[in-house]
Amino acid sequence: MGCLEEKVPEETDKFIKAVFEMFRLSAIIVFFPKALWPYIPQWKRFVAAWDYIFYITEKLVNKKIREIQEHVEKGCAVEGEYLTYLLANIKMTPFDVYGSLCELLLAAVDTTSNTTSWILYNLAREPSIQQQLYEEVTSVCPGDQIPEAKDFANMPFLKAVAKETLRMYPVVPGNARLAIENGVVAGGYYFAKNTLFHLCHYAVSQEDSEFTESRSFQPNRWLRTNKEEKNKHHPFASIPFGFGTRTCLGKRVAELEMYSVISQLIKHFEVRPDPSGKVVMAKTRTLLCPESPINLQFIDRK
Repeated sequence: MGCLEEKVPEETDKFIKAVFEMFRLSAIIVFFPKALWPYIPQWKRFVAAWDYIFYITEKLVNKKIREIQEHVEKGCAVEGEYLTYLLANIKMTPFDVYGSLCELLLAAVDTTSNTTSWILYNLAREPSIQQQLYEEVTSVCPGDQIPEAKDFANMPFLKAVAKETLRMYPVVPGNARLAIENGVVAGGYYFAKNTLFHLCHYAVSQEDSEFTESRSFQPNRWLRTNKEEKNKHHPFASIPFGFGTRTCLGKRVAELEMYSVISQLIKHFEVRPDPSGKVVMAKTRTLLCPESPINLQFIDRK
């Protein structure tokens, strides 16, 4: 899609804006009964955003279908990417493939990028923590060695930095579950079958009763050596990727992307905050995102 090009293609830029608009309007529309949706002022813009998202998805899938057909006609083997696998799966209809790829694209636009931005923002404001991370990365991958997946197993502080950032700024600030099988008792209260529970991860992970000085950035709280802090909070006090069978499918990919980007950036650049000292607040747009642009300075370490 050209996202890594120096100049992002106009169509890709429109796609990204459509995703932003869809998430922004979702946070409004979801609070109205479904029967009222067509009468909400934002409804037409919401539908238009979804239409463009599906338009781009369908265009990408159809392009890949043509490429696969050309390979088959030339007698070449067809193998490789996720989309190729989906298209080769005869159990999936084209509509199913469009939906699967659409979710994949949506999950990639506004999730990992936001968390990576928050990580850099926190590191810029905490030089001592940034230095500790720099020393860990350079000790595991000295010189010009590029960090690989196998190296991250030896970078517990890098993982702690990502985990602490997700505690403070969970990508999905709230979630919901439906009691579909039986009524349940929680906190001494009985909830009947089909009760919808809305869970606010953001609020729980900011509780001082769960995390000491919960509003401060303290990655060390997640290290195994800090047993007192780790044993204090409930296991579900911070679950940014969900839990159990409904855990985010992209969790490992997202973590790997964050580790790769942050380790490379910290190894080569010192990150400093906006000279104006501006504090960036978080806001909900279905997903949690920065309320204003995060401006940082990257100083070449060489």
